[in-house]
Amino acid sequence: HIYVSLINTARNKALLNTRPSRSFFDLSLIFYIDLTELPIGFNRPGLLSIPLTYDLINKYKVTEDEIYDIAMKNLFKVKPVCNYMHEYLVDLLVEKLKENQLSGEEFGRLIRDIENDKCPDFMYLTNETRIRGSAMMLNPDNLLKASEQLGGDFYILPSSVHELILISVS
Repeated sequence: HIYVSLINTARNKALLNTRPSRSFFDLSLIFYIDLTELPIGFNRPGLLSIPLTYDLINKYKVTEDEIYDIAMKNLFKVKPVCNYMHEYLVDLLVEKLKENQLSGEEFGRLIRDIENDKCPDFMYLTNETRIRGSAMMLNPDNLLKASEQLGGDFYILPSSVHELILISVS
């Protein structure tokens, strides 16, 4: 269960000295092992993981190329989530409401605000768990789908390791 995550190269130079990585423009791919399937009560992929360090890959006698190949194969198995930004915000508010972090009144007010400010040129791309979802841009099929939804070319703004913001060029 080896997966990939994207991080900002310039901001993580010290970290990158301890981990196998691959460059991707001004970002770096790093790798981690997802331990979620261990029978210890975690049921959301990505919540329990350990980083793959040089010490670990040397201990287990695997190469960086092998790690990369496994992680990329696994990436293509992960279900992408690519929706308009207002849908993402509504989903987040529904989660907050379910967790009793929002009152019904606050929820209603925020939903009305979102509905009034819909912007069809903004989307987000992540994965089902919304954990380390920025790596979804490494799968060209996800970018093609986003292009179709946005009606052509778009800019990619890596807003965090968890998601990307996609903005239509037009």
